[in-house]
Amino acid sequence: MRIMTPAVLAALALSACSLPPPTPGSSYVTMNGRRVVPLQTPGTFEVIASPGDAGPQYFCAAADYAERMLGARPSDRVVIIRTDGDSQSSPGTRGVSFTVMSREEAPPLDGIYLNPRKLGEATTVANGKQSCMRQQLEIDWN
Repeated sequence: MRIMTPAVLAALALSACSLPPPTPGSSYVTMNGRRVVPLQTPGTFEVIASPGDAGPQYFCAAADYAERMLGARPSDRVVIIRTDGDSQSSPGTRGVSFTVMSREEAPPLDGIYLNPRKLGEATTVANGKQSCMRQQLEIDWN
């Protein structure tokens, strides 16, 4: 009988827990209640807008999806590949399309304001998740 090492057992446990890749057209509801739809190109997705959404809401949803569904690391970037406009995946709604890139391949970060109308605008997954927490604090205070 063969004895498995702790490293082999850990690898098997992690592989059993890994999520299957999202399928185009399926949707995921993020921690801030926004719907995200995977697009045809692997690693790309669209955040569907709610009335009044601005950069923080889009980037919160993008970061949450990237981390939970795509396995992105905190230092990875969520980058706009299609700016705020008519949705590609949900007719009659608005959305912003994103991709995930490593820090090395992403464009440089250029400030703290997250503009959903700027192609190439990016933030780290960690910063996007922080915008989720700030939004929750604002809700709790009201």
